[in-house]
Order: sequence, then structure tokens, then C-alpha cells
Amino acid sequence: MASAKSKIKQSEMTRKKHLQLIKPKTKNAERALKKQRQLVRGALKVFTTKGFHASSLREIAEASQMSLGSIYDYIEKKEDILYLVHNEIMDQIFNQLKESIERYEDPIKNFDKILFDLFSLSRQLHDEVKVIFSETKSLDKEYRKHILARESAYVSVIEAIITDGVKKGAFECTEPALMANIITHLGAIMPLRGWNIMPRNSAEDVHHEIVQLIFTRLKSKADLDLKHM
Repeated sequence: MASAKSKIKQSEMTRKKHLQLIKPKTKNAERALKKQRQLVRGALKVFTTKGFHASSLREIAEASQMSLGSIYDYIEKKEDILYLVHNEIMDQIFNQLKESIERYEDPIKNFDKILFDLFSLSRQLHDEVKVIFSETKSLDKEYRKHILARESAYVSVIEAIITDGVKKGAFECTEPALMANIITHLGAIMPLRGWNIMPRNSAEDVHHEIVQLIFTRLKSKADLDLKHM
């Protein structure tokens, strides 16, 4: 699991470098960070109802309980806020990974717990996940490159976990990178497809089926206790 941890650490270092692209006017870094997070919370309220392009900076400022003029102390343009929104969501994903990794020595139980925690987080971030899936294309080229790099880093962490399980004889998988991509996409199924699923199935049903699907593909014969929720 050391490889997965190192990939998370590397992603954190890259994140700090990329956030320097946003240059607030204020020299108080702590205040700038606080206000940027305030803008993220306000922007999410607007983006989830109107989308990025139809949302105005005035509406975002109002939802953030800030004046229109003051927000320019912390960002230069609307695209900066969308970039911050994406980074905030990726931060929560990586924080969850850091907390979940190596909770159990057994790689099967450990991966089961990681999947449960990530799927639970995805449900909590329902609106946020929908925003990043629908609005990544709205980022300018430089911002989009950095966000896609963070998403790739997320996939690489899952890949490292699978590879570790293969090395320990817990899994069989000849395409860990492909499997990791599939798993990370499945993790967003409730925000993206919940509208069609929830009338018939519970979140627990969905988690159970996805985990069974994943572990069947990994040829794990584990008797998993899936009653987490």
C-alpha cells in the first residue's frame, strides 16, 4: 500500500503548485483561502441550479454572502471559481482515501472499506459530483489539464491498491489501470444515475451490487460483510 500512499502525497504536492495559478489581490493567504472556500460553497448553490455558463458573478457573490466588488480580491474571473470547486471536491476524495487506506491488514477487507467510504462520499457530494461531471469542459485549457491530472492521480491510487492486492495473492487482474478507471466511474453512479435507481433500489442495494461486481471481476472469493450502512 506504500505505492498508493506515495501517489496521494505526490498529488498533494502537485495541487499546491497548481493553486498558485489563482492570484488573489489580498496578501493575507489565510483570509484568501477562507474567502475562496466561501465562494466555492456559494457557487455550488448556483451551479447546481443554473449551470456554470448561465450563472453570473453577481449571483455567485450573493449566494456567497459577499459583495460583487469584494470577490475580485480573491479571484480574477468566474473560471477561477469553477477551478476551485473542482479542487475542493478532489480534496475531499483524496482526504477520504488517506483516511481509508490500510485500515485493515487484509487487502480484501481494506479495499472493501475503501470502496464503501468512497461510494458514501459520492452520495454525500451528490450535487458537487454532478457539477464536475457536467462542467469540466467549461474550464479553460490550463485549468482543465490540471483537474484531469488530479482525476488521473485518483485513478492511479486505486490502480496501486489493486496491484498491491494482486501481489499479495488476494486479487487476479491483468488490467489494473483499466479496472481502476471503471471503479472510479462506478463510484459516481448515485449522483449520475440515482434518479433512475432510487425509486426501486436503496443506496445499500447499489453498493452491494457494485462491490460484488468488482470483487467477482477481481476473482476474489472473499466472504464479505457488506452491511456497512
